[in-house]
Amino acid sequence: MRGNDTDRNEPTTDGIYTGITLIDFWTSWCTPCKTQTLILNDLSERLKGVVTIVRIDIDEPENDLIKTKIHAVPTLCLLKEGKEVKRFIGVQPLEVLMDSIERIRSQSDMDGYVNTPYAGTLNNKRKIRQNG
Repeated sequence: MRGNDTDRNEPTTDGIYTGITLIDFWTSWCTPCKTQTLILNDLSERLKGVVTIVRIDIDEPENDLIKTKIHAVPTLCLLKEGKEVKRFIGVQPLEVLMDSIERIRSQSDMDGYVNTPYAGTLNNKRKIRQNG
C-alpha cells in the first residue's frame, strides 16, 4: 500500500472471493481513518501475499448503499473466500489485525462466517494492493 496505490482505479472483485481480504471503509475527513491507513500500510508490507487490502471511501456517490450498512469510520471488514468473518469498528492496532488474520488463515472450514453485503458492490471500488 503506497501513496500511488490509493489513486489506482481497478476492479477489486478479482481478489476478494479467494483468500483473505481486509476492506477499509473510510472517509477523507476522518482523522482516525488517517491513523488506520498508516497501520494498514505497515500491515500490507508485513503480510505480502497473504492479504488483499481494499479501501472504500463511503462518501463517494457510488457508495451510498454501503454507507447505509457502515455506521462508523473507520470500519474494517475481514473476509475469507468472499465471506465476512470479522468486523472492526474504530482504529485497530497492527497486532490485533495480524492476530485476526493469522486465526482466519488457520481456519479450515466456513464455521462462524457471516454473509457480507459488500462483496457484490465492490466492482468499481479502489484497490490498495493485491499482495502476491
